[in-house]
Amino acid sequence: MSSERFAALLSWTGVAFVLLLCLGLSILPARAATITPVGNWVTASQDAVIQIRPCGDHLCGAIQGMVLSPTDKTPTDWVGQSQCGLVILKTSATAQPEADGTRAWYGHITNPRNGSRYHIRLTLDAQGHLLLRGYVGLPLFGRTQSWHSYQGKLGTQDCRLNNIPATVQAG
Repeated sequence: MSSERFAALLSWTGVAFVLLLCLGLSILPARAATITPVGNWVTASQDAVIQIRPCGDHLCGAIQGMVLSPTDKTPTDWVGQSQCGLVILKTSATAQPEADGTRAWYGHITNPRNGSRYHIRLTLDAQGHLLLRGYVGLPLFGRTQSWHSYQGKLGTQDCRLNNIPATVQAG
């Protein structure tokens, strides 16, 4: 093989490599952008399902399922309204890049029983669990809960769930 042909081959190989590298890098942000907390989540206490969805320029989380016995009444919030459908969580719709390479959504969560409001930081771990860190003031003074994805049926008028499937609980 002549040196001219070899140089041309190297040139085309280099161009192909750069194009493939650019294509690969362009796919990464698109894939990362699809990882969001949007969906249905079983709380750490495993007695409620919170549905997180877009709401304007934010993400909002509303109570859509509660484990209740057939005789239990639907709980009420701090002002006497049903907790079913109550929006208790609100975050930015856009994740903030963190120093460790993760992405986090910042906002607040409201205790449906007493109306107390806390700052939150949401992240997703490698297993797909939603990590919710609630805090007052600084995240250092908070507590982290792990919420698991819920794939079961929702939609009863009073948010009543008989139980959370064991496959979700083991998550």
